[in-house]
Amino acid sequence: MDMFSMGQWLDDLIEGYSHGMKQKTVMAQALLHDPEIIIVDEPMVGLDPKSIRLVGEIFADLSKKGTTIFMSTHTLSHAEQLCHRIGIINRGVLVAAGSIDELMKVAHTANRELEEIFFTLTEEDSTVR
Repeated sequence: MDMFSMGQWLDDLIEGYSHGMKQKTVMAQALLHDPEIIIVDEPMVGLDPKSIRLVGEIFADLSKKGTTIFMSTHTLSHAEQLCHRIGIINRGVLVAAGSIDELMKVAHTANRELEEIFFTLTEEDSTVR
């Protein structure tokens, strides 16, 4: 809880926490036992910018130490910044997986932006946002 600067709320009921505070609590619980594998769904939702950066740094540090992290996110910039390998799922089907460079090859594009790679691989119109 110190990592997420939540010490002052330890005596409060979790039901009174904001969404971001609940998200931090869940993250703290997930990290408590020093797992070899972490599976997270939208870990940045509800977090303030400082906490988003902190979670990214935690994930990077854990990855360097050998922890495997599976992260599901719709925020492609987070995936682009944090992930070594990315899987792109379209309508429940894994259409491509790999590093940005590998995804570029599959998408037949020179564009390194994950969003554009995603739209190319899912045959969406990249001009419509």
